Amino acid sequence: MVKLSFLKVLRERFNISRLAIKYSRVTISFWIAMVVAGLLAFSSLKYALFPDITFPVVVVNAQVPLETAVETEQKLTQPIEERLLPLAGLDQMVSSTYPGRTVVTLYFHVGTNLNSSSKEVEKTLWQIALPEGASFQVIPFNLNESSAVSYTIKSDTKDLKELAEIAKTSILPEIAQLPGVLKVNLLGGGETTFTALNSGSELTKQAPEIIKEEQPRDSPESPIPITPTRIRFNGQEALAFQVIKGGDANTLDV
Repeated sequence: MVKLSFLKVLRERFNISRLAIKYSRVTISFWIAMVVAGLLAFSSLKYALFPDITFPVVVVNAQVPLETAVETEQKLTQPIEERLLPLAGLDQMVSSTYPGRTVVTLYFHVGTNLNSSSKEVEKTLWQIALPEGASFQVIPFNLNESSAVSYTIKSDTKDLKELAEIAKTSILPEIAQLPGVLKVNLLGGGETTFTALNSGSELTKQAPEIIKEEQPRDSPESPIPITPTRIRFNGQEALAFQVIKGGDANTLDV
């Protein structure tokens, strides 16, 4: 009986519910402090749908007016491979040859600077004596430079040409300058894709701020693949613009 009475007294003395009710102001203040601390911690969290993991991959897309894959391999693919194979930091090189076209993919060691690698690849390609009429594109591939969001543009009163002009002059240049945005592509209308670049991005240092057409191989500037597109929304022709985030940008922030 004495033992049971002692346990009962102990439970009553250290009853958390009773203490919380008795000192209600302290209890309320404690939970308010916990909520405020939780909100502050939540607001400081970093969201990343795509973590900053850069795989240094450079793709070379080359074309030449040849009829067979064998001839293309001998005159285009092999000379490119021989000159690119000794590049510093290169881990693997894979090529696919088609009649009149070859795609060479270069995988560099993790930690290799992607921009430096792509510039070195392009510099090396310009030193190769390729067949007459040959052209190439050097495309640095970064998984983090992905489409963050896309929007469709349509109107019941304006045609696609008028919408495209509004987008080029009023929409794309403004969005392209937002923090974290690498570039904005205007798609559709069956015309050459219009691209607006962020003035502070690395890509801007290699190309004009607004790119309207692909540069030929005779130009010393690096060509950027831009092709005509057509967009349909709910069965009707429309335009769309695609926002591409930078490699170090946060998808949710963009």
